[in-house]
Amino acid sequence: MATLTGRKPSESYKDLLQISNANSGIDTIERAIEDGEGTSTILKLSSTSVDIDNSSSNTFKIAGTTLTATATELNYSSGVSSNIQTQLNSKMTSLSTSQDSFLVGGSNANSVVSKTATEVRTMLGMGTGYALNVGTSINNLVQHGASSSSDGFAHISSGKVISKTANESRTSLGLGLTDSVRFSNLNITNSIDIGNVKFALLSAPLTANSTNVGKLFYWSLSVGGTGQGTRKRYLSVIMQSALNAYSRVDLAEKSWTPVAGE
Repeated sequence: MATLTGRKPSESYKDLLQISNANSGIDTIERAIEDGEGTSTILKLSSTSVDIDNSSSNTFKIAGTTLTATATELNYSSGVSSNIQTQLNSKMTSLSTSQDSFLVGGSNANSVVSKTATEVRTMLGMGTGYALNVGTSINNLVQHGASSSSDGFAHISSGKVISKTANESRTSLGLGLTDSVRFSNLNITNSIDIGNVKFALLSAPLTANSTNVGKLFYWSLSVGGTGQGTRKRYLSVIMQSALNAYSRVDLAEKSWTPVAGE
């Protein structure tokens, strides 16, 4: 460092740093530090703060290393009490994972550990009869294959559960907009209010046997030809007696003489 010893002011004033404050010295207002000719530096100084202008081509260095972070970015570290990288490393320790493994919550807060499918089954209380598989459907465990839509219906397709609209579901079921759902061999075990029920018309009565006992059905019978015969409709049920005998009981009957074209 150069010394000012023995040098005249005219020989050294350019090298002297100063602030312009009407010979009042430093105060609480930041002012640019200038040399003796008034050339400003990137440093501003007051009795309470230091401001370094690192905009444009200016640089701010610490121990020879240029800081590229902005003041806003540096402020993100406000409140940090220890090494940031060490804290990040402690959030997740090194995991030794295998194919199709699962990440689950660890014993420590905010930590995760790797578990095998067998370990996950145990955690979920699932026996070995179940299987977890990536990408396929096994033992009734299915993979979600698409996002659901509002009022959508779940369909299983190629081992995946996918969402279908009402129209798509009707098409899959072979139903039109005005079609009614029909049930075959419906077994009712309790007394229920089933509202309006429409029975499919059978061309012949059910056989009275153990297979059909308790079944309610609607059937037709035609006797004779058009204009001279009789057309009949029955609502019947197959009953069983105490002696294991089976018989048809006609609950309702309607008869009429058909007309031409009927």
